[in-house]
Amino acid sequence: FFFLMIRRPPRSTQSRSSAASDVYKRQGINAEYMGIPRPAKAVVFLYPITEVQEQFRDKEEEELVANPQQVSDKVFFMRQYAQNACGTIGVIHALGNIFSEQQTLFQQDSFLRNFVENNKGKTPEEIGKLLKKDKKLEEAHKEAVDKGETEVEDDVNTHFICLVQQDGNIYELDGTKKVPVNHGPTTPETFLEDCTRVIRQFMERDPNEIRFTTLV
Repeated sequence: FFFLMIRRPPRSTQSRSSAASDVYKRQGINAEYMGIPRPAKAVVFLYPITEVQEQFRDKEEEELVANPQQVSDKVFFMRQYAQNACGTIGVIHALGNIFSEQQTLFQQDSFLRNFVENNKGKTPEEIGKLLKKDKKLEEAHKEAVDKGETEVEDDVNTHFICLVQQDGNIYELDGTKKVPVNHGPTTPETFLEDCTRVIRQFMERDPNEIRFTTLV
């Protein structure tokens, strides 16, 4: 895996060496400059929870309920029921959607391998509830928090989602949504560029925000 964190620089930032702005230009994100191995398999994206994002989200959900999209049955998707677990679920979404083609990356009898294998064929709701009840993950999460250097805040105002590719389409996976969002065609070669198109939509809805982070 190659993980790259990028942040959108403040409008006043001029230096390309600051805030990883070499992958973000004023015209938008430019995947060409990421300099990461291709093909990328998944993108985890963090964005701020603001009124404008929530208004768009509500409108989008209404439209998806009224006009369901086509979603590949290969998409591994789960709901989020545990509080402040969107980062964990974003990573599980990323890994769960590459499991079939990258099984050697998963250790035998590891939590992730067992979780993905044991939940094949279950509904997103069933998988989400099983994750919430999993004591091993809860203990691992607590241990990681205890070892961390930053203070844990209950009032979280940012949210992680995951972008993956399955059957020639790019999907937005957000455990707080009822269904995946199909953002249209993509290929292994153009996946990163297609992800920037989706990410740019979030940024353009909140042009004065700078709290955006991407992991590839």
